[in-house]
Amino acid sequence: MSKPPAKNKKISIAFCGNSAVGKTALFTRITKGIFNEHLEASISADVFTKQVNVDGQNHNVALWDTAGQEKFRSTTKSYLRGLHGVLFCFDITKKETFNCIDMWIQEYEQAQTLKDLAARYLIGCKGDLASKREVSREDAENYAKTKNMTYLECSAKTGDNVDNLLVSVIRSFKQKNPSLVTLGIMRPSVSDSSSSTLPSSSVTTSAPVSAQPKEEEPVTLTKPQSSNNEPQEAGGCC
Repeated sequence: MSKPPAKNKKISIAFCGNSAVGKTALFTRITKGIFNEHLEASISADVFTKQVNVDGQNHNVALWDTAGQEKFRSTTKSYLRGLHGVLFCFDITKKETFNCIDMWIQEYEQAQTLKDLAARYLIGCKGDLASKREVSREDAENYAKTKNMTYLECSAKTGDNVDNLLVSVIRSFKQKNPSLVTLGIMRPSVSDSSSSTLPSSSVTTSAPVSAQPKEEEPVTLTKPQSSNNEPQEAGGCC
């Protein structure tokens, strides 16, 4: 008697960091395979699901692009609970965004209501602008080690370190939690009482409305089709 097909594992991964560091550009590059030079700073929790195959197992990955502005901070926290992976993003050309990562880690840890099992990554965005960098790779790598994070520099423009990012995060989660037989035991929620699975409807939400994921068919990530980086915004940890 043949075995029933294995169910797809459910994975939740969130991007967090200051406004205009490149989170949304990276999110768009991963979810749509393009680079959009005319992106505006996120003021919502945008959610997108895609199917990713890791070592022969399909995973339904919910990607959460959170707002980095101070006025949306309380809403952003609600989307940082119960993740399988969290990507702390900064702009390698703006040191102040790197200096704010400690604050984002604190925000993330304060949002947790259960034991944190997520794979943590430090992401240096805008890797194509290395000639203008204010944060050295060595400094970022050393900082990541002190926080038990994996460091990667990515470019939404060129696609460097983008195509395999989700695969790397999923593998890291499994390595960190080898005793977990199944994934999907933790999901982002917009309130402490929310425990339902991610719905299948296609919606983009504006804070503070509960977010629901957009879906797409399984795809193979492609190289970007445009150039330039998303607009930058001055300021401190906001």
